[in-house]
Amino acid sequence: MGIFVLGTGIQMYKQSCDVGERIGQDCFRFIITSGDSQLFLGTTNNHLENGVKGFKSAFFCTWYKWGRNANKIEEVIKNFEDAKNTAPFDPIALIYDNNAIALKRGNPYKLAVVVPVDPHAEVARNMLRGVASKQDEFNQQRKDKNLPLLELVIANDKNVAFSKAMRYIFLFPVPCFLFPQPESVPTQYGKCYNNHISQEIARKLVKKEVLGIIGHRSSGSSLAAVEIYNQHKIAMISPTSSSTDLDNEEYEVFFRTVASNKEYAEKFYLYGKEKCLSDQNNKMWVLYDSQDKYSSNLKKEIKLLEDPSKSSKKKLILEEFNDSFSAKESLKDKIINNIKNEGVECVILLPGTTTTRSALLIISEYKELYEKNTNNINIFKKTKFLSGLALHNHEDLKKDGGSFYEELLVIVPTPFIKNESKNELATR
Repeated sequence: MGIFVLGTGIQMYKQSCDVGERIGQDCFRFIITSGDSQLFLGTTNNHLENGVKGFKSAFFCTWYKWGRNANKIEEVIKNFEDAKNTAPFDPIALIYDNNAIALKRGNPYKLAVVVPVDPHAEVARNMLRGVASKQDEFNQQRKDKNLPLLELVIANDKNVAFSKAMRYIFLFPVPCFLFPQPESVPTQYGKCYNNHISQEIARKLVKKEVLGIIGHRSSGSSLAAVEIYNQHKIAMISPTSSSTDLDNEEYEVFFRTVASNKEYAEKFYLYGKEKCLSDQNNKMWVLYDSQDKYSSNLKKEIKLLEDPSKSSKKKLILEEFNDSFSAKESLKDKIINNIKNEGVECVILLPGTTTTRSALLIISEYKELYEKNTNNINIFKKTKFLSGLALHNHEDLKKDGGSFYEELLVIVPTPFIKNESKNELATR
């Protein structure tokens, strides 16, 4: 009876995860695919679904068959071609089509792209559109030359470095907070954070023998994964990870296409110094997420810019995002105290991947307070809000055409633009 109860409990626990597999307390889809898996749930494209169903049997061995099935390969390519024509802006159809053609030719170059499909589907699509375009361009240039083509292996990353853990006693799952913290787990991640999701993804990609990695997205994920890639001398290039902790000389395989947090910090501080610190009493309120690598690193870089020789006249109020920001009255008190009483004229919002809504809540609460006090400018003054990559392209910013958050200035990188008159590269 005891064995039956334990077995039933474990089975029910596993079944509660609707998709994918369970990592600690989290349900996560460990997907690493070149074309045999559906990445985005809820999308309907029959041609893509048919191509995915046939991909594995066309290119890989099964228990009853080894090798390629020429007719099946052509059928898969035709399905992906039709999927691409049906949804011309879907990067998955374009990547899968190119992958099938590359595998048909044989011995392709293989790169991995790590994107946060769950839960940041639109961010993942945007990242994949860029690599899909370049893969297609590369393969088109080589298709008539009988040269190896490029295969893109897509990996789903949850965009967090750690997952809540679950301990097991006699194979029975028990919440980790009932047990002491293991010595091997960094205490700053709390007792329930000891599964390195991004590291596990990195280990799986290393076994795929990829030549390089495009990703990961967040700084925390990149920091967790770069150690694995560094051990195996596999280059990784991130389009969004800006933490200066990644500039460590030990991480010789790491590259990025975005500015580092040191450069972002300079933009934040110089803007604040010019616009908000015009007299001796004005201050900047910096809100950061201590549990997020990107946010805490950016806060550190901003703090380093404060002149230590003027320590008696500190201009920065540093405060962590925490649970109190979900309490409306407590949040209003904080806003009133810092903006009305402390002389704050700039609020720098540095949310992490899980605290973006808290940052937007501060703006909305401030707007409500300001509109109630517009008749007396001395009671509540106009305040500038600044943020960086974490809020860039956030869905909530699109509400009412963006007018609701018109007080927010988002600092983001822009591409180099050719200046025709001077024939040189300039930035904007």
